[in-house]
Amino acid sequence: MSIPRTDPKFRFEGKFEIIPESGCWIWMGATRSTNYGSFRDDSFKGSKNVSAHRASYEIYVGKIPDGMLVLHRCDVPLCVNPSHLFLGTHLSNAKDRNAKGREAHQRGEKQGAAKLTWEKVEKLRKDNRTYTVLSKEYGICIANISKIKNNKGWIRP
Repeated sequence: MSIPRTDPKFRFEGKFEIIPESGCWIWMGATRSTNYGSFRDDSFKGSKNVSAHRASYEIYVGKIPDGMLVLHRCDVPLCVNPSHLFLGTHLSNAKDRNAKGREAHQRGEKQGAAKLTWEKVEKLRKDNRTYTVLSKEYGICIANISKIKNNKGWIRP
């Protein structure tokens, strides 16, 4: 007996590629602005669009209890391999993120958009030129120059 084309598992399995080196199943279908995959199907908790990793969990593992998140062991948002997924709460998700060094509120050089290094900050603090000149040289706004100079920004942990 053939599987109907409307079957969620049949439709789902045509939308990922397996990466042998990592074992990740990388979602190749639609994505959300959050860089997670999106899967359209009416059979998931009354929603037409669900995160692809949540759909994978429900297809291959089972129902997701209310209030639970589906987390990634591999930390690859587009991975839908059910063996890389596990259930957790918002708190366990935050603890997992922090344990892996991916906190949203990194400081100093670790902050993703940082334009300075600690070495440059120390040099800037000793520099007596005007804030305008320093702002142009370091490529940061005058307000940030002021915060650094007054030890309100770039405070060592």
